[in-house]
Amino acid sequence: MKDFCVDLEISKELKENGYFQETLNWYIEDIKTGKIYFNKSQYPTESKTYYAPFPDEILKELPREIKDPNFDYFYHLKIEKSPIHDEMYLISYGITSQDRAWMEQYNTDDKKLSNALAKMWIYLKKEGYIK
Repeated sequence: MKDFCVDLEISKELKENGYFQETLNWYIEDIKTGKIYFNKSQYPTESKTYYAPFPDEILKELPREIKDPNFDYFYHLKIEKSPIHDEMYLISYGITSQDRAWMEQYNTDDKKLSNALAKMWIYLKKEGYIK
């Protein structure tokens, strides 16, 4: 199950940026020892908890489109596997030009779909596209 959730460092970034999505998965960090647990039902009283969402849980929090702050454009969400690196997921917001070419405006990538989606959520949050 851990293979499908975001990694610990990204989970920490999500928390720092105000991501709150209840999920069945979480990391627990023992403050005294620094030991990390995943989905442990009993854990130390002095601990920090970080949500570890699945890709579909993050996707629900991403907007389908975002408006360009300077122009009257709407950029649409696109999710794909890299045509060059088969193991990479690409998440982008962009528009289709008149000649049907995809013009990216914002993008992230990662070997894990959950991480790539979370990185995009973090980027959009920091840039003010997500409140």
